[in-house]
Formats: sequence, structure tokens, C-alpha cells
Amino acid sequence: MRRPAGDRAYDSEENRRWCWRRNIESVIPARNGMHTGPGRPPTCDEEKYERRNVVERLVGRLKERRRVATRYEKKASHYKAMLQWAFVGEYLKR
Repeated sequence: MRRPAGDRAYDSEENRRWCWRRNIESVIPARNGMHTGPGRPPTCDEEKYERRNVVERLVGRLKERRRVATRYEKKASHYKAMLQWAFVGEYLKR
């Protein structure tokens, strides 16, 4: 089952209905002060939501490299190669 994770900004009835119609379990925490009701889960699976943070931090570190952030390469294959170099650099740094 697909489980898209989003931050609190994506907590809207429209987004939740869209996921529900497609049998997608959303991992979106409720905004502060929002009431619970039909179609709105009272809680969010915290473990799944925390995994989202790992991916976001990786993307942020990759975008510290100027060539990846601004995409100087015109060909997709060249950009993919730069992404692979960025991954290698992150791996070796850690």
C-alpha cells in the first residue's frame, strides 16, 4: 500500500479525500487546533512520519551542491550522473 507523507501544510480535507478515493493511506499529521471528524484520522503514524524526515534531510544535503541544486546539465543522463556523484560524496563523508 502506498503511503505518501506530507507535513502539516498538506493537512486539508481535499488532500485526504483524494487519498481516500484512491485507497492511499496518508501519513499527514493534523494541524494544531484542527478537530477530528469523518475522514480525518485522529492520529498519524509517527514512525512512518519520522522516516519522511530522513529523506528530506538527504535531499537538503544533496542540494548543498550547486550543480545539483541549479541543474546546470541540459541532458537528464548528465544530471543523473551528478546526482550519483553527490550520493558518493555523501557516503564517503559519513
